[in-house]
Amino acid sequence: MISDFSPDSLMISKDNQPPREERSVIAFEVMRPFCIASNPVLMLPSMRGQFSDGDEVYGEMIVDKNKPQLMKLKKGFSFSENEDNGKEMNWFVLKDYPSFANSQKVLLRFKTSTKLENTSFDTTGIREATYKAEQICDSDTVIQKVSSMEKV
Repeated sequence: MISDFSPDSLMISKDNQPPREERSVIAFEVMRPFCIASNPVLMLPSMRGQFSDGDEVYGEMIVDKNKPQLMKLKKGFSFSENEDNGKEMNWFVLKDYPSFANSQKVLLRFKTSTKLENTSFDTTGIREATYKAEQICDSDTVIQKVSSMEKV
């Protein structure tokens, strides 16, 4: 999905694959003036208070059927979608990770001690969504109106 993120940037995102009890998101930004996909993030659920801002988390990322590679995440912030369930969504910035720009599937694996669930994403179409977002970014289109445009 392509959505407006700020007056000068778009967010390209994909939800995790079913079966899923918890929603997770993999995303990145396309920002003016350069309009290049950058700043990849993961939004991953956990119990409230499990992570502090600035915490670093390590795991493995498997792109398509390649070998697992180390990934490093740094927590930026968190927010609660439902105050009653005791959970929060953590915004992690990807610091070290393998390229997933041309991937079909991305699997994230964490040790049980990290308190994050393993999850996978069907990233088919992410390259096309990136191209579309870069075209919108390079155009004179007012980015705040992008949410009402066609979803990819």
